[in-house]
Amino acid sequence: MISYVDRMNAPNGESIYSVLQDTSYFCRPGYENFKQFYIGYYSGIDGGGVAVQRVGTSNSQWERVIPDTMSELRFNFFCKKD
Repeated sequence: MISYVDRMNAPNGESIYSVLQDTSYFCRPGYENFKQFYIGYYSGIDGGGVAVQRVGTSNSQWERVIPDTMSELRFNFFCKKD
């Protein structure tokens, strides 16, 4: 879940304040990948309000985590070592 302080736009142009993503990470060293299964765009903060756009992405391919990007930041968070 990502909530924004300022209004953003969903890909369809509707106003949103939050995005909900269902993403899976492959945390094996040397094979850092992720796959997106769902993205939902919401008119309110924290997934509140109404869903203005929903995108099923379960057919997407596994993607490599690119250094110095948001995907790496999220990968490091979810795949952190104890």
